[in-house]
Amino acid sequence: PDVDRRYVRLLTEKAKWLEGGDALLRQQKGRGNLVPLVTNSRLIYIEAMRHLGIFELTDLIVTRDLLGVKPKPCSSGILYAVKQLRLDITNCIFVGDNQFDHDAALAAGIPYIHVGNNSLPEKACVMQRISGPHELLSK
Repeated sequence: PDVDRRYVRLLTEKAKWLEGGDALLRQQKGRGNLVPLVTNSRLIYIEAMRHLGIFELTDLIVTRDLLGVKPKPCSSGILYAVKQLRLDITNCIFVGDNQFDHDAALAAGIPYIHVGNNSLPEKACVMQRISGPHELLSK
């Protein structure tokens, strides 16, 4: 549809990393950590951000297009990534920026780090609140 074409063009022309986002992924890859991306976005939108190096900086991208994976707040995308990459779930951390991310991480039993100013309830189960990915560099 026309809306998809406009959004793809917008992502292709305007999408950029949050401060430190790409550096954080490079740091984790350099340490030998596997980095999945679990998103409620469609694959066509992720493809539009290829210029950011998103495919090189992640080991697996789970989108809403994947059959059998329900969008967040369901934890199925996170659990799919854990299974596909053979991760020890007790060594995982989920970094997200909204209530759906929080709820999905909680349902998967994974500690959650909240990025940005999107509000979460005060009683949310958050390991850490940060303004941007740059705050996690070198940790």
